Amino acid sequence: MTGTLPLPSGGFGYKGYDAGDYTTSFGGTSSACPLAAGVCALILSVKPELTAAQVKEILESTTDKIGSTSDYNAKGHSIHFGYGRINALKAVTKAKTGQIPAAGGNTTGGGTHGGNSGNNTTNNNNNTNNTPAPNPAPNVDADLIPFEGLRGGVLREGVIHYYKISITGKMRLRLESPTEEKNDFDMFLRKNGAPEPKTKKYDFLSTKDSSDEEIIVPNADQADYFVLLRSVFGNGGYNFENTLLCTSSDPNIEALPLSAMIGGFLVKDRIPHIFYRMSNRRKLEFILDSPVGENTRNFDMFVKRGALPSPTQFDHKSTNTGNNERITINTPAPGDYYIALRAAKGVGGYNLKVVLT
Repeated sequence: MTGTLPLPSGGFGYKGYDAGDYTTSFGGTSSACPLAAGVCALILSVKPELTAAQVKEILESTTDKIGSTSDYNAKGHSIHFGYGRINALKAVTKAKTGQIPAAGGNTTGGGTHGGNSGNNTTNNNNNTNNTPAPNPAPNVDADLIPFEGLRGGVLREGVIHYYKISITGKMRLRLESPTEEKNDFDMFLRKNGAPEPKTKKYDFLSTKDSSDEEIIVPNADQADYFVLLRSVFGNGGYNFENTLLCTSSDPNIEALPLSAMIGGFLVKDRIPHIFYRMSNRRKLEFILDSPVGENTRNFDMFVKRGALPSPTQFDHKSTNTGNNERITINTPAPGDYYIALRAAKGVGGYNLKVVLT
C-alpha cells in the first residue's frame, strides 16, 4: 500500500512499509516466502496441471546461484542461500516450454534463504541498478541500501520551508545487536571495493569485544562504500545504520541527515558475514508528496547547491500544477544542497523524501 495517512498526533505515517511503491526494510523469510509463493502462482498460471512436487522442482532448478560456487553441494543446495535466488522468468519459461532461458533475463530480488529470518537479501527498492561498483571483490553479493531522509510539515500560502542535506562530509556507521546474547560482531568499511579483513584491505574498522560497533569517517568522498558485518562469536540479530550527518546554524533551515538503515541476523556457523553497499555519487532525488489538504493547493520545490534557493534563484525546480513535485539529479556534485518548499496556493500537509544512491 502506497502513500501516507494523518495520525492523531498531527504527524503522518505510512500506509504500508514505505510511502512509495518500494521499500528497503522488508526482507528475510518474511519477504522470501510470499515472493516464492508468487512465483509458484506464476508457474501454475501457465501450466495449472503441475503437482506441488513439480512446481518445487522447477523453482529449485531455475534459481541463480548467488554467493560463491563452493557454497553449493552436488545437489545444488547451499546452507546459506538454499537453492539460490529465485528467477521468475526462468521458472515460468521452463514450466511453459520445458527449457531454461539463457542468462540475462529479469530476476526477482528475493530467495529461499533457509532459516535466515533477518537477512535482507531481497532487493525491494527501486533504486537498485546493475552498474557494478569500481573494483568490487569477486563473488560478493552486496545489497544496495539507499540513503534516505524524510520530513513532514504543513505549508500555507506565502510560506517557505527550508531544508539542508550534505551528501559528503562526516559519515557515521553504527552496528548494534538488540538481542541479549553475548555476541561479538565486527564491522569493516572500504571505499569502492569489498572489505577483505584477512588481507587487511579496508579503510576503516571497528572490532570491539562486543556486538556494538561504530565507525566515523571525518570526510566522506563521493564513492561506493562497501561494509562487511562479521560474527566473530555468537548468533543474533543486528541493526545497521550509516548516516551522512548534517548541521545547520540557521534556525530557519532544518538539517536533514540521510541514513541507510537495515536489519538482519548473523549466525557464526551458517551466516557468518554479510555485505552491504551504499553510494553517494550516482543519483539524488527530491520527492514532495502532499496527501492531505485543500484540493486546490499548489506546492513548488526549489533546490540549490551551496546556497539557499528561491523562486528566482535555483539550480533545479519542480513547479507542476498540483501538490506533488519531483527533482532528480544524476551524478550529483559533492557538498551541501538546500531545499525550499513553497505553497504557491492553498494549505496542506506534506512529506518531503530525499533519496541518495
